[in-house]
This record gives sequence, structure tokens and C-alpha cells, in this order.
Amino acid sequence: MKAPYSRTLFDLACEQAERYPDREAVVGGGRSLTYAQLRDSAMRIAGGLRALGVGRGDRVGLLLNNRPEWVEICFGTAAIGAVLVPFSTWSKRRELEFLFKDSRIKALISAARIGEQDFAEDVEALRPAHPQLAVVLIGAG
Repeated sequence: MKAPYSRTLFDLACEQAERYPDREAVVGGGRSLTYAQLRDSAMRIAGGLRALGVGRGDRVGLLLNNRPEWVEICFGTAAIGAVLVPFSTWSKRRELEFLFKDSRIKALISAARIGEQDFAEDVEALRPAHPQLAVVLIGAG
């Protein structure tokens, strides 16, 4: 077995997609992704982040539980050289307010809701303090 030659996380996904396009890379939540699917998904997410104005060195907040989308977003963020800033899904609105400011995120990708926690409502309530924050809600409406 040859060792990977990649120097970045996204390059590793691309390299593995070339070597093992049909092998499972991510399994969870009733879904599985091959390396090729992970690479392609990461590229779509990278394009979406660029469309939001996110670039190299920018910080992208992630408020999402453990599921395949977490990995896809991680690789997509890495593809453009942005920095992923994961937040705990146990965070309440007051904590999120601090985290958004302290982390200096330019964009946020969040589940709309996890269990009883309505993150869509929390994010909307925090919008006035962060008017420049680009927000993408997963599972919204």
C-alpha cells in the first residue's frame, strides 16, 4: 500500500477518490459516501462557500451533530483554505452569541433544529448583532 502524498485535507480526499473511487469513505445516519462522492460533495460545498464570499483564511462556523454532512462540510471548507470552527450543539443562545463574536466567523452552517433546540430561531435572534454573517441552515423548512 502506497502512503498518501497529499499535503492538505482536501487533497487527501481527491487522492483517495483517484485511488479508490468506489470505496466507502463516510458511513452514518443511514447514508454512505464513496471517496468520489465525498470529493464531489466537498467541491460543491466549496463553490457554495465561495459564492457567500468565503475565502482562504476565513472562518466558517459549524453547528451540526455527527452525520455525513459534517464530514462533507469539513472537506469543502478545507478545499478553499478556510478554517472550520465547530460549535457544540449543546450551546444555548447566550453561548452562541459569545462564540459567534469570539470566533470571528464569516459564515455559519447550522442545523435548523436538533431535538428540542431550535437553532434557526437562535440564529435569527442573533442576526442584529452579526448582520454580515452569511448563514446556511440545513433542514430548514
